[in-house]
Amino acid sequence: MRSATLAAALAALLLAQSVYAQTAPAAAASKGETVLQALKRMGATRYIEILDASKATEAPNTTVLAASNEAIDDYLNENRMTMDDVKKREALADRIIGYTVILDGDKDIISEIKKGEVKYLPTYNIGWAIEAKRDGDGKLTFTDAGGDDVTVDDGQAKARKAGLVFVVDELLLPGNIFERFNDFRFDVLLPNHTRHEQELFETFKTLVRRAGVTRERVHDMTIFVPIDDAFKAVGITPASVEALSPEKAFEIISYHAIHGYEPIPTIKAGQPIPTVLQIDGKNQTIKLDYAINKTDKGAVGSAFVIDQLGNKAAVLAPNWFAGTMTVHAIDKVLLPTKNFLPAAAPAAPAAAAAPAKKEEKKDDKKAEQKASGRRLLLVAPASR
Repeated sequence: MRSATLAAALAALLLAQSVYAQTAPAAAASKGETVLQALKRMGATRYIEILDASKATEAPNTTVLAASNEAIDDYLNENRMTMDDVKKREALADRIIGYTVILDGDKDIISEIKKGEVKYLPTYNIGWAIEAKRDGDGKLTFTDAGGDDVTVDDGQAKARKAGLVFVVDELLLPGNIFERFNDFRFDVLLPNHTRHEQELFETFKTLVRRAGVTRERVHDMTIFVPIDDAFKAVGITPASVEALSPEKAFEIISYHAIHGYEPIPTIKAGQPIPTVLQIDGKNQTIKLDYAINKTDKGAVGSAFVIDQLGNKAAVLAPNWFAGTMTVHAIDKVLLPTKNFLPAAAPAAPAAAAAPAKKEEKKDDKKAEQKASGRRLLLVAPASR
């Protein structure tokens, strides 16, 4: 069952995260107002800044859950980011705006939610849903992919003809924006609304901890993160990582990392890209390649990473984010040289991680705790 679920999850990741960005539309006017006018009237100026950075366009019959200025500042402070960090990451802004715009379609799905009912609402961040539940008093609570929630009063919903605009006290985030830089968990929501926890990046997370990587060390980097099955294929597991030296663990990470914000598909194909890894004083490189696959639903873009040995890894899910770090999930481990990886050996007993800053240790401990929320990925996302 797990392998079938995992296959479905990866298929959904690929479909839901096309390498060709889909700019999220903002909601249409409410009572004759444009979304921008409504947001300005409601004081959501920080959300407007992110809206502008996403280059969103207006669309009819949508509901916007715009975060208040205070909520956005809380998110930025927690991740040690500035608004400029968001503005220069159009894909991140697009993820945020897309997830806070609900696809109403031809129905007023908000007002149709009955007392005691739970629904999963499709958003313009394709594949990622928001949970909506109405309590006995008629109040509506929205819960995001990480388990954070906000309660609103939608008593005026029926009076609005073309869409709703709420300003809420929490920035609702999809599963492809991780809450912490060193935690990569999400749940798959199957069509029958059963959940299966997915921890596809446990080996990489163990490497991060073993190497003593801090948030500052990966600030403003783009990392191609192999899934667990990719590491397993070359004999590396979370347990065996504990046998590595912190230096070797960081070498493996650093060959998968490049400096700066590098979203897909803006990385140029075929051009050597210096990674963080240096051997004999020379930065080792990778390359990107792209392909267009024709399906019965149209053309779908695919991206690949090519290492120095010519091995090609498929990008399973591009443009995920953890603070200022950009994450692209891939299906193979990248190798700069033939003998780069250690020979397979029995896993050593758990060893202490390399020293890290006290504040970062708190982050690591927090990441190891059971996730309180759900990173909801719809295996069968609603059609647009």
